[in-house]
Amino acid sequence: MNFQSNDLFSKEHASSEKFDYFVCGISGALFAYLGQVYVPHKLENWHHCLTPLALICLAFSFYSGLRRIQISNEITKLNKEMLQAHERIVNYATALKKNDASLVSGTGEILTREILEKFKKDEEGTVEETNRLAFDRIDSAVRWGKIRDALLFLGFC
Repeated sequence: MNFQSNDLFSKEHASSEKFDYFVCGISGALFAYLGQVYVPHKLENWHHCLTPLALICLAFSFYSGLRRIQISNEITKLNKEMLQAHERIVNYATALKKNDASLVSGTGEILTREILEKFKKDEEGTVEETNRLAFDRIDSAVRWGKIRDALLFLGFC
């Protein structure tokens, strides 16, 4: 990724996080306000159920927003792990291309071509697995976001 792409990604990621926090804050604030001003009474008519239903929707909307934020943080960690593994793959590939069998690992062990190829293959497997996990978590975050938005809408109605 070049500098402009990285900068644009960082801005988009930050704005997405801020939006999630904002919507979650709205749900929490509305829940707190309605909970504070709600006066319980006997539920005799259908319109007496509207405020308790709105409170329930807003509470679950807040929870859904928190889950989305939590999952988004997990995705960011997975992305970091994937990028670090990819950087190690590039380092191994560069060493293999140079035919440099004298690389020394952090433990002082000399890395032969076979060891480098094994490390590179292991890291490629790590990248694939982390990528699969990240896409699963992205689907989950999208689902929680839709639930949050629907419940917030119902809470407003």
